[in-house]
Amino acid sequence: MPTKRRKRFEVNYTVGRIEDNQAVLLSTEHSILNVPLMLLPKNLKPGNILKFRVERNLELERQR
Repeated sequence: MPTKRRKRFEVNYTVGRIEDNQAVLLSTEHSILNVPLMLLPKNLKPGNILKFRVERNLELERQR
């Protein structure tokens, strides 16, 4: 049976550590993301919580 997907997805990540111009982010579901600092808000430090929202940009897709 296929998994039902949502149009929008949000998840919180906690900054675990910062090293080599990357932040190591940890979710409550124990997934890990390494994200370049240049893509994140300034002045991050371990313990900060970031909310990520992912959704398709249907308008931009139609313009292609």
